[in-house]
Amino acid sequence: MKVKLTWTYFNDIPSYKMKKISIFSCFIFLLEMGCTSRFSVNQGSTENLSSFSWVQLGPDSQVIARVATLESACPFLVMDGVKAPMAKRGLPSEKFPAQICELQVPPLTRVVEWNHVKLPLPQANLKKILVLGDTGCRIKVSPSGLRIQDCSNPQLWPFLKVSEQASKWKPDLVIHVGDYLYRESPCPNGMKDCAQSPWGDRWATWRADFFDPARSLLETVPWVFIRGNHESCERSGEGWFRLLDPRPYLKTCQEVSEPYSFEINQTRMMVLDTVKALDESAPDTDVHLLVSHLKKIDRSYKKNWIWSHHPFWGLIGNWDKANPNKKNLMLNQTLQEAARKAPLPSNVQWVISGHIHLFEALSFTDKGPSQLVIGNGGTELSEAPQDLSGIQIAGRSIESGVVRREFGFTFLEAISPGYWKGVSYGIEGNILQECWMKDSEMKCHGPAHPVNESRSQGIN
Repeated sequence: MKVKLTWTYFNDIPSYKMKKISIFSCFIFLLEMGCTSRFSVNQGSTENLSSFSWVQLGPDSQVIARVATLESACPFLVMDGVKAPMAKRGLPSEKFPAQICELQVPPLTRVVEWNHVKLPLPQANLKKILVLGDTGCRIKVSPSGLRIQDCSNPQLWPFLKVSEQASKWKPDLVIHVGDYLYRESPCPNGMKDCAQSPWGDRWATWRADFFDPARSLLETVPWVFIRGNHESCERSGEGWFRLLDPRPYLKTCQEVSEPYSFEINQTRMMVLDTVKALDESAPDTDVHLLVSHLKKIDRSYKKNWIWSHHPFWGLIGNWDKANPNKKNLMLNQTLQEAARKAPLPSNVQWVISGHIHLFEALSFTDKGPSQLVIGNGGTELSEAPQDLSGIQIAGRSIESGVVRREFGFTFLEAISPGYWKGVSYGIEGNILQECWMKDSEMKCHGPAHPVNESRSQGIN
């Protein structure tokens, strides 16, 4: 057994830069990258953990293979036995030293390999969808106070456990409903919960908050990535567009992207970018843009689902300790106003979102679209609304609703055309909630308001 001194993110320095910097300047560079140092035990050769590969779906069900590597050149993929070069997606920088490479996989391709390992291509019939949301570890220092999660405690930041537990169920597709990076501030001096953590919109932070804990799913399942408000241009937009946005790379951060769609089991899935949708107000310019996007819903399909980070009709309890009489907050006002001006057509059955750090399943008496909120993937939990009886959200009366305040993940499984089973699981694989979904109707079984001892905050 060999013992050696390693740096957790030492491999984030590309080889062509290593030749140009001294040990001292390397150490300074590592500090600026938010890197950490520790003694570790090396029990033999291991895989190169500085590289990542994944497959994602894009507009019109495009299949895109991507690799993050510290090599200066992009690798080749082998598609059905034929080598194909990957293209560079932007160029490395000080904050993002990894080279991102991509290649669109042609339809009917059966096997894609990288380094003799098969990449996870989507099946023709996707039946079991894993849904995750709001997964990063909160480190935020603001005038309103400290919001610090213990990033080293898998009970208080359980995204790794969520990822590993969910992979055991062998999903056909993972859909992440947004908010990947929460380490927005340097860890305050003396705070053990986040000591030596990387922070800010840079590769080291994206690795710590998302890529490292999600590795088991990235290597085995294709993904759909949805942009959250944490991926705005003011927060982590550069990383979003370099790493996860499904469109061709643009150097300039896009304030809002156009919606796109893909198909699963004869259902049209529309991905809506709601990064500018404010929760408690509805600016005219943002409403007008969302109205134009909602008008692009494909009315030729009998079944449509909308996927958006912000819920159209969501609930969060009062987290304002200074104002204990504050009512439940009903989200999202910008989307609600847009839907008022451009009513969703009758072929939209579901809206599936995150943003609120709970599991919520809400159906309405008007038999319009039901709302799922799946934002309990790892970020500190939100306060749950205390009572759903008699509640209206933007004029829609709740017919049935459940809220679960516990970390976890959700599987949506196709049973027959238009008929789905949704199961919310806890981090140990225990069932939190079962819901049966037929068109826009929903019936759920299980307790509505379990107590959870984890610290809670609002959203953002």
